[in-house]
Amino acid sequence: MFFKTAVIAALLPSVFATKGKGPDKDGKYWLSGDGIKAAFIPYGASITNLLIDDQYGISRDIVAGFDNATHYSIDKGHPHLGGVPGRYANRIRNSTFEIDGKDYHVKPNDNPTKESPDGADTLHGGPDGWDYRNFTVVSYTDSSITFSIVDPDGKEGFPGEVVSYVTYTLEGMDWDIKIVALATTKKTPIMLTSHTYWNLDGFSNNETNTVSNHSLHMPYGGQRMDVDNILIPTGDIIANKKGSVNDFWSKRKMIGDQENNEDLKNNCGFNCTGYDTCFTVNRGQLGNYDWRTEGPVASLSSTWSGIQVDIYSDQDAFQFYSCTQQKGDFPLKRTQGLKDNKDFPRTIPKYGCVVLEVQDYIDGINHPEWMRDQKQFFEPGGDPYVLQAKYTFSLKGGKDLENGGIELQAEAGDVFVIPAGVAHKTHNTKPEAEFKLLSPGVGHGIEADDPRQALGEVELSGYTMMGAYNGGNWDFVKRGGDYGKSWRVRKPKCDPVFGQDGGLVKSWPGMTRMLIWKLFK
Repeated sequence: MFFKTAVIAALLPSVFATKGKGPDKDGKYWLSGDGIKAAFIPYGASITNLLIDDQYGISRDIVAGFDNATHYSIDKGHPHLGGVPGRYANRIRNSTFEIDGKDYHVKPNDNPTKESPDGADTLHGGPDGWDYRNFTVVSYTDSSITFSIVDPDGKEGFPGEVVSYVTYTLEGMDWDIKIVALATTKKTPIMLTSHTYWNLDGFSNNETNTVSNHSLHMPYGGQRMDVDNILIPTGDIIANKKGSVNDFWSKRKMIGDQENNEDLKNNCGFNCTGYDTCFTVNRGQLGNYDWRTEGPVASLSSTWSGIQVDIYSDQDAFQFYSCTQQKGDFPLKRTQGLKDNKDFPRTIPKYGCVVLEVQDYIDGINHPEWMRDQKQFFEPGGDPYVLQAKYTFSLKGGKDLENGGIELQAEAGDVFVIPAGVAHKTHNTKPEAEFKLLSPGVGHGIEADDPRQALGEVELSGYTMMGAYNGGNWDFVKRGGDYGKSWRVRKPKCDPVFGQDGGLVKSWPGMTRMLIWKLFK
């Protein structure tokens, strides 16, 4: 017992800190960082709220949950809501595994059939997994909270006692997670995660109630685990072909980018369209790396709210679930949703959220060929199980694409006036459209003996970028009435960034009035 306490104290120095104030009237423990606030409850060591101001200064609660802590134990049909599933997260094939030649059978609770009415496999530790049990609050301050649980020998069929501590800390714009677990009496499997449901618009987007507008990038996710019709790994680890529905590694893309692609059907199991996929995190090429700086393993963002979360983790896999099983019957909290809008009920619809689970290889205890034993089996006196993750929040003011850029949305007929010297590119065009760059200089736009004549023959289509320079071949003012048809769309009255006396207008002295009249009128 002394060894167990000493190891945990060394790994979690804040565990025995002085307690702060207690929970609020709803049974929630609130933590504060610099720009974010979050609430947690002992039930499942669950996160219930995470508040952050969006790009317009409006507070958004970006995680799903209940308003009151008591609802979690009353409505046990909730989908592992914000908690720590355990003692083994995700799925266990046939609800069985072997340790040192002995077979163990745990309680099934997933994919019931006539032959197996309780389920064909075990999901998230069984019907009474950790995220359906009350933890103990060990330590609580204004910025950190630690929960503990003792999982007894034989519970849900798992061998041996396990003692675990879960510490959440808010620092600046970071949410840090550290989970430590010790096998105290017998060798046993342990794999944990955080099962948080995200919607970076705070479930309040008045354009869509799904997360199809969210962009996701998993730079190390070039492979995924092949699964059968009920999402049990087959043992194969397969490549995510560039440009395929499961390619989130080659570039950032919107979750709904390929929603009409036939390959998305059955991608998350039989008769399921969407994602419930375990991606491997391939960082072997980095050598000795620091997980806190090499990454993130995943980055999720919304152009509507401007909120982005970058997820860093020491784990070797990542489960991405696009809320394919939500049915519009789970209520939003009072901090979320639109009021009195019949088009957007105050519930979470199908595809209305995402779950991003940092973890190890799912069902690794049944696949010795993956060599995950040191990561998933633990015994008394051995190393503890440790999971660490950091969620870094930021505002991108329209979405930071590359090195400080912003993303703007446009439709046919829209015109943008961009100050000279600003780099630009197209991104996520739907449907795919031709891009034309028309500007002076070698290697830019049209090269011809008579550039004015060549420009006059260009038909504006797709996305066309034109560089306007005073007195040059590309000066729109000198192009005359023949080009009027191309510009019969509403224009801004002045430079949208620098106003009427700045930007391009200011850079053309002596021609300001004429330019404003002819170019912007």
